[in-house]
Amino acid sequence: MTELEKYKLLFDMIQMLISVIIGQYLKISSTLEIKDIIIRNYLSRCLTLLLSIYSLWERKSYEDAWILFRSLLDRLIYIEHLGKNDLWRDFNNISFKLQYEYQNKIRSDTDFPGKIDKKDYELTKSQRQRYSEIVKMEINWNRPDPKAVLKRMGLDFLYEYGYYFGSGFVHPIASDGFFDFERIIGKPDIDSNGNPKFILNNSIITGSLIIQESLNYSKFKWMALVYKAIEEMRSNAGVMDTNIFQSTRQLIAYVKQNPDYKICSE
Repeated sequence: MTELEKYKLLFDMIQMLISVIIGQYLKISSTLEIKDIIIRNYLSRCLTLLLSIYSLWERKSYEDAWILFRSLLDRLIYIEHLGKNDLWRDFNNISFKLQYEYQNKIRSDTDFPGKIDKKDYELTKSQRQRYSEIVKMEINWNRPDPKAVLKRMGLDFLYEYGYYFGSGFVHPIASDGFFDFERIIGKPDIDSNGNPKFILNNSIITGSLIIQESLNYSKFKWMALVYKAIEEMRSNAGVMDTNIFQSTRQLIAYVKQNPDYKICSE
């Protein structure tokens, strides 16, 4: 099995693992609180970002993969910040408030009259009522400091060699597009640029931490087999031993044999 095939298998396993967890959230959707709705959505976003990073890596769009990696790392930072400070409800309220104001600003724009269809930005009665209630609240919210959060988690290296480095691709710099140029002209040694395997390995580690922290902060208690599968995911970053996935395969087999599977409890 080639290295590319091993990475493909690893990301397939990651997709199945996260899909199983999301599937469990779907089964218990009627009992979810704001915290677990946010966690469920962040897990879904985590999977989308991981698969997108892998797709960009396959196409040798390494700069774009770094941009998405930094976005992935942001989700880990937010999950830890929200969970550590119990800010789920405040975050939910401030997010709704900002989205409402963005939408209302577009509807009320006077610079381009008649250029937008206000029906696309219509605000419902319940949204208006909720907004009027939220603006009266004292919302305890400050954006997390990435460096401080990762340092508290003992993950300083992810800031220095992940978030900080990735920011160099998010914000335009003089060398912006250099790797794209080399890819477009078909330069044969493009794989030596940007340490492409580093992007995948860091993404796998970060993705595993997002899943782990999400489940830790969830109100549910998850099967030990789920945590073993997460550890397998993290352990395989850079190792590429396809025999490591014993717990992941056991979990997937259990789910396939039990359509009404339950891998967590309150």
